[in-house]
Amino acid sequence: MPIVVVLLLFFALSCAIATFIENDFGPLGAKSFIYGQTWFELLMLLLTVAVIVNIFAFKMYKKDKFFLFMIHISLVFIFVGSAMTRYMGYEANITIYEGRMENKMYSSDEYIKVY
Repeated sequence: MPIVVVLLLFFALSCAIATFIENDFGPLGAKSFIYGQTWFELLMLLLTVAVIVNIFAFKMYKKDKFFLFMIHISLVFIFVGSAMTRYMGYEANITIYEGRMENKMYSSDEYIKVY
């Protein structure tokens, strides 16, 4: 159990530092230094596994612990959703002017490399 507390503190500290980095260097800076790193992904994976283990270890699926179960399973869904966004999503910008329709997005990701 103490390891989960350490993981949560490290996660909170990492997100706090990323907030200051994003303030100074923008979203790409925070993604480069914190959010896009392998150690941050591993930290989120460990937290997800720890939450799932705690659900079963403390039998939160029972009727008398329903609200605890809902909080913990919500955390699992949030972590799974963030993983899906990270590996299957894409990031792009679109400008839509009032009264107009738009069908183009602009992404900074590389889709075609020309040599």
